[in-house]
Amino acid sequence: VRGFQDSIAFYRRMDGGRTHVTIVCRIDLNDSGEGGEGGGIPMWLYVKTIGTTGVSAMMTMKRLIGDKPRSE
Repeated sequence: VRGFQDSIAFYRRMDGGRTHVTIVCRIDLNDSGEGGEGGGIPMWLYVKTIGTTGVSAMMTMKRLIGDKPRSE
């Protein structure tokens, strides 16, 4: 099973030296083999996994952003 995660972030300066961040993520479980055949991951497993994976990624990014010292 191969998994791919793509993300893009948009930043907007706000008053008071703050920044508004919007992060858009795409997570794709792709188990296709050579020639594009595959599809062995049941949809129920994908649906149950994608929420947990997405939340984990967002919490990690939030923690890392919070840990970074501010540069004034």
